[in-house]
Amino acid sequence: MNTRSHALPDNVTTDQLTGAWVAVTKTMRDTSVTKEKRMEKIMHILKGITEVSPKSLEALLEISDYEWKLINNASPKVKNFYNKAHDLATDINFHKMDRDKKRAVAAKLLNSISETEDKEMEEITRKVMLLLLVIVVVCFVVHADDEDASVKAQQTQLNGSDWFGAQFSADDCILANRS
Repeated sequence: MNTRSHALPDNVTTDQLTGAWVAVTKTMRDTSVTKEKRMEKIMHILKGITEVSPKSLEALLEISDYEWKLINNASPKVKNFYNKAHDLATDINFHKMDRDKKRAVAAKLLNSISETEDKEMEEITRKVMLLLLVIVVVCFVVHADDEDASVKAQQTQLNGSDWFGAQFSADDCILANRS
């Protein structure tokens, strides 16, 4: 359960959240634009919807860039799968479908991959999650002397949409693509 005080404003609608999600997802993947420009654009998109720490957003972009680097080096079928999944994630009409229809579309996509491709995708996921874990652990070590480090640890939730609320310093924690 989210115990942070970052409640959504009352005037934010589901359509606004969906539109923001789609815009943020598209912006994150657009590596033709510098990370700084993507950060500015995402901060602008989310203004009035939620507060985002620039350092948290920077860490999120590092992880996303690392994931897409792995995807772009994957086999053609795995790369195609991720591209189709990204297309769905950024399709406003997909988000407007009822749950059963979304599940059917997702199941069709998932059933299109072989066991070998599934294992390759699991390896990509494992590497991304390992990077995420390393970043979080390093961040907590960096902040171990902070009097409110335990509060930061409780506030940091690693479940999808709550990622924006992570309270650690990306300057201290960014390790992606550095070794």
